[in-house]
Amino acid sequence: VEMKVLSQAEGEALLKMTRTLFPHQKLSDAVYALVVKDLDAGAATDAKSAKTLKDGVLALNRAAGGNFADAPYEKRLDIIKGMEGAIVAKTVTYDFHRLMEGATLVKCSEFGEAIVRSM
Repeated sequence: VEMKVLSQAEGEALLKMTRTLFPHQKLSDAVYALVVKDLDAGAATDAKSAKTLKDGVLALNRAAGGNFADAPYEKRLDIIKGMEGAIVAKTVTYDFHRLMEGATLVKCSEFGEAIVRSM
């Protein structure tokens, strides 16, 4: 998929995250790539979205201890469950903070640490 804002590595991480969130054996990566393409298109028109996506991929990579896209499925699933734990604990970045009462606003790196603690 040709992207305007995201790098290939960032796109691959988001594709793997999407596939992990919504697994389906009969769907090819091309279907999940459409999600990444739409995210990239949104990032091309909104600098805050672009930063959020890029920072999010960095947090995923930190939580994976390397490249999230290369992590085994079970590791990716653990990381996503950790994200859920961090969100339930209301330790979130800007995108969720503005939508949640009583949430603690943290930087993406701190959100990554909260993910790891919740794994």
